[in-house]
Amino acid sequence: MRFFEDAVAIRDLDSRNGTMLDGVELQAGRIHAPTIITIGRTDLRIDLLGERVAVAFTGQERFGALVGTSRAMRDVFSRLHDAATRGCNLLIEGERGTGKDAAATAVHDAGKRRDAAIELVDCTMPLREIERALFDGAVKRCAGGTLVLDEIMALPRVTQRRLRTALQQADDVRTIALSRGSLRADVNADAFLPELYEVLAPARVRLPPLREHLEDIPLLVSTFLEHMHATGTHVASELLAPESIAHLRQSPWPGNVSELRTYVEQLVTAGASAHGSVDDGPPLVDGSALMRVARRRWVDYFERRYLLDLLERTHGNVSAAATLAGVDRVYLHRLITRHGLRDRANEEGIVDRLL
Repeated sequence: MRFFEDAVAIRDLDSRNGTMLDGVELQAGRIHAPTIITIGRTDLRIDLLGERVAVAFTGQERFGALVGTSRAMRDVFSRLHDAATRGCNLLIEGERGTGKDAAATAVHDAGKRRDAAIELVDCTMPLREIERALFDGAVKRCAGGTLVLDEIMALPRVTQRRLRTALQQADDVRTIALSRGSLRADVNADAFLPELYEVLAPARVRLPPLREHLEDIPLLVSTFLEHMHATGTHVASELLAPESIAHLRQSPWPGNVSELRTYVEQLVTAGASAHGSVDDGPPLVDGSALMRVARRRWVDYFERRYLLDLLERTHGNVSAAATLAGVDRVYLHRLITRHGLRDRANEEGIVDRLL
C-alpha cells in the first residue's frame, strides 16, 4: 500500500489468492473512501481518517557509510537506527548499487553486537560453496554477532529449508538479509519459503534508488572526494560546480550510488582525461555498448590492483583494509569475492581468512 493525501493506493504483487474489492479482483487502484478489501481469507477494512501523523526522522546526515539529507534518506536512517536498537533480524531491499551492504554494516556497528563477528555469505555462489559457507562455519562463527545474507533471493529452495532450521538452532545469531527485489513478491510467487521470510523479515527497510533522491548528489560527491583526499583538486572544483551538479542530476544512474561513486573515482584517478572533462557528464547517459564494456574493464582493473595493494599493506586484515579505504567491511568482502581474490590471496599468503 501507498498513502496519499486523500487516497490509499493498493497493488497486488501477484499473490496466489488475489485481492478482492466488492467481489471483483483488484490488480491496482486507489481507494478514496472507507472500504473492505479481501486478501485471501482475510477481510481488511481501510478508513481514511484525515488525520496527520508525525513521522520520526533522524536529524543526521549520515548513518555509517550512508549519507543523505533528503527526506527519503532521513526516513531510511530512522528505520535503520530503529532496527539496530531493537536488535531484530532485518531485511534490506534495494536496487543494485543503493548501498545495501553499507546499510548492513552500519546496523551491526550501531547495535549491541558491534564488538562481535559480522560475516557475509554471497547466496549467488554455487550451491556447494553456499552450503559449506553457511553450515560449516558462518552460522556458528556468528554466535552473538551478525550474519549478512547477500542476494538472499538467489538461495535455492532446498537450502532455504536448511537455513531456516539452522537459524532456529543457532546460538544467538542476528541475520541481515539483502535482496535486490521484493522478497515478499517472491513469496507470493512461490519462489521463496514463507517460513524463512518470517524469520528474516520482522523488520524491513527499502533503500531508494538514486533517482528518487537526486538532491543528495552534491553531498554524495563531496563525500567521495573526501574519501579520496581530492577535495582541493581541479576535478573536485569542476564536479561541485552548479552546472556540473545539474548535469549529474539529469542522469538516470542505473547503477545508483555505486555508479556515481565509480564515476567520481574514475575522474579523480584519471585526472578527468578518460572522458575529456567533467562537463561531458556520466558516460552511461549517452554512451554506446562499446564504451560501457571499456569502462567496466577499466574500473575492474583499477579495483583489482587497489584491493591487492590494500591487502598487502594491511597483511590480510580485512577490517584494517576497510578502515584504510574508508569503506565498510561487507562491501570490501564483496569486492574481494567478485574479483576472485580469495583463493589467490590465500595462496600468496596475503589473507589468512576472509570469511
